Amino acid sequence: MYRHTLDPVMEAVATMADYRFVHGFRCKATMRLPGDERDREFTVRADPTRSSYSVYEIETDRIWSYEPGSMTKISGGISEPKLANQVHDDPLPVRLAFPLSLPIWGRKRDVYRMVDGKRSDSYLAISLDSYEPGTFSGLLTIDRRLRMIVRLDVPTLFLEYSDIEPHHPKEFHKG
Repeated sequence: MYRHTLDPVMEAVATMADYRFVHGFRCKATMRLPGDERDREFTVRADPTRSSYSVYEIETDRIWSYEPGSMTKISGGISEPKLANQVHDDPLPVRLAFPLSLPIWGRKRDVYRMVDGKRSDSYLAISLDSYEPGTFSGLLTIDRRLRMIVRLDVPTLFLEYSDIEPHHPKEFHKG
């Protein structure tokens, strides 16, 4: 297969660029922000082909969702229109499903860039370098079989997807 001849970083970029071909899925998301004493857990349902998602925070019962047909996003029970010029405003737990929302591309406002990678049969591990000198960088992990990011571990955010299963989200249910 030609993928083995690609540099791991280029394979990661190609995989993430194809995120809209990832079918709907449901998973558990674990997130930790700097200063958090413990992990926060969520149920995520995402359909990258439709750009829709639902996120349920288990501890607080808080729900975020977006359906492109209505151009309406819901955050904590409050419904508001999503303007066309709003980018990267999706809730953190859903961002692995939408890789362009991650600050890893080396763009002007990004904090990290992909610098190196290692490949196994199942995963790509991509090293991230921070633009701030002397700071710890991070790691991005892609499941090659699922063709999606399953973990981001950087000083500003730890986010991991587990228990990933196919799902075609229509409406969000907590379970």
